[in-house]
Amino acid sequence: MDKRILSNALLGTARQPFQPSTFSASEEGLGDFMQSLAGENSEEALLGAAAAGFLFERAGVTLPVDPRPLLPPAPAEKLQLCSARSRQHLNRLLHGRHSEILQEWLAALARAGKRLPAEKLPEMFGLMESQPDLAPLIEPVLGERGRWLAVQNPPWTLYAGLDLEAARENWETGSKASRVAFLKRLRASDSDQARQLLQETWASEGADQRAALLGVFERNLSLADEPFLEEKLDDRSKEVRRVAAELLARLPGSALVGRMMARANWAIKYNPAKKGFLNIGLKKAKSVFQVAPFDTADSSMLRDGIEPKSGFQTMGDKANILYEIIAAIPPGYWTQRWQAQPLDLIKEAANSEWAGALLLGWRHAIQRYEAGDWSEAFIRHWLEMKDRDTQPDYFLPIYNGLAYPQFDKLVEKALAMDSEPLYDRHPATPLLNGYKRGGNWRPELVRAVVKSIKRRINSNVTYQWKVQKGVLHELALHAPPNMTDELAEGWPEDSPNWPGWARDVQEFLSLLELRQEMLKEINS
Repeated sequence: MDKRILSNALLGTARQPFQPSTFSASEEGLGDFMQSLAGENSEEALLGAAAAGFLFERAGVTLPVDPRPLLPPAPAEKLQLCSARSRQHLNRLLHGRHSEILQEWLAALARAGKRLPAEKLPEMFGLMESQPDLAPLIEPVLGERGRWLAVQNPPWTLYAGLDLEAARENWETGSKASRVAFLKRLRASDSDQARQLLQETWASEGADQRAALLGVFERNLSLADEPFLEEKLDDRSKEVRRVAAELLARLPGSALVGRMMARANWAIKYNPAKKGFLNIGLKKAKSVFQVAPFDTADSSMLRDGIEPKSGFQTMGDKANILYEIIAAIPPGYWTQRWQAQPLDLIKEAANSEWAGALLLGWRHAIQRYEAGDWSEAFIRHWLEMKDRDTQPDYFLPIYNGLAYPQFDKLVEKALAMDSEPLYDRHPATPLLNGYKRGGNWRPELVRAVVKSIKRRINSNVTYQWKVQKGVLHELALHAPPNMTDELAEGWPEDSPNWPGWARDVQEFLSLLELRQEMLKEINS
């Protein structure tokens, strides 16, 4: 409310008659109108002015005019818009229970040469910010409007396939997350430039940010990065030193890995059983590991990221040092050094008093180097073990680097080992639940597993959680969608056990039908 009107109302028109003339005609909006209220009745003029002022405040003010020219419109689209039904599928994947098949939907959309609906673009940019691993799948289906929209919001240019120079300002002024995203994208296209850029700002970065930015080097990691990373082993931040050591441990030719090999050569000896005609008829000689552990971690070990104290309840400090040394060495080094197969080494290590350090170290190295042949060997050894369920965790299957043909053969072997229909403790069950690499499984394998589950329903065994909630779900994700009609038939609905399985089987078929329908719609 205007102060003049409020003051007049408080004093009363008898003491201070309302004077509309105090409002200048130049006053925006109300000036001319207030001048028209002048008359003999001061009370009516005041009430009219108050009402006019109240309405004026509610109506707002004239918005300022932006003199800048309008932005150019988005270019004409080159990709076909996905159908209304596909948009419904996308909404279901984003907000429903089946987000795990979003990647499959996006990949299929890109293969079909189609694009996302415009109304979903802001949400998809937000998804790329929160889950950067999805960016390579979303970027090809953004369309011209998506790229145009990214220009209007600089942080989005990191995910829209635009010129990096258009997004470079984020390196100077962006948030921590956007700067990490920018450097990650730059590493993908020019790792040398990314490294140089970080070198220029390193001294001004905080410890947490240094560690986060250094972690980006895992993309396109090469020996060209080694001098920079080796230098960071002396950083004042423990987390930065840890990240640098982890990255160097993933470089087979790095000096750090060489130092770990030298330590391992001193500490670990392997004496394989001798073979030859002289041993015929004799008791097989036993292969053994001989270990001379380090009493403590010296300064050079600490610099290379070796922790002096064990973080395992079942492993002492000496064994932990040995484990960390082994974990930094490519698994192939051992097979080459000792001219032995991974499975033979695993079997002999399992009988060693240092089994925990050896096997845990190899498992960690498998994860670092994606050594599929060693993953296969661990699984084969686990399948051969008696009382698998009571063995230490370091014997469990591991899947890093395991190609699908290897997985297929291992499951086939596991199914043949136990003729019983699939159940929670069946050797094939953890394999089917543990292998998470995308793609369709071989139809013959899918049929064999489904057949085994149908036999299990007809048996009198109790509820099988890992099969019903695990294996059926994995089948729904990996069975070829064109098998949907085939797999929907022949379920033993008249079995007395069916009520305990019906819901899980229906969820399996519903997810498989959704995959079939969404892919068919995209390709139509």
